[in-house]
Amino acid sequence: MTDDAERFGDPRIPDETITSKSHLFQLGALPPATYDGGAQQQAHEQNFPILTGQQASIQLITLQPGGIREPHWHPSAWEINLVTKGVASWVLIDGNGNHESFEASPSR
Repeated sequence: MTDDAERFGDPRIPDETITSKSHLFQLGALPPATYDGGAQQQAHEQNFPILTGQQASIQLITLQPGGIREPHWHPSAWEINLVTKGVASWVLIDGNGNHESFEASPSR
């Protein structure tokens, strides 16, 4: 049987990214980038090295009433959205044009 590291690549995070607190990040402490309708704070490979190679970022997005997040897509990354206050409406569209819309709030 082939060694997993040979089959799938070495899953270990490089030693230079590991510290005793490498899994902790104070997202809310970042200075926000402000836009019409809201603000964004983002953790990514450059400021949170444990994300290196994960094809992901973590964002804290604060929308003002009526604010929207730009339409976007992720051909090779994942996304998790949590609503901590208020109500958010989503429309998800796949590559075939199928769509689903829903609302989310902290209680749903």
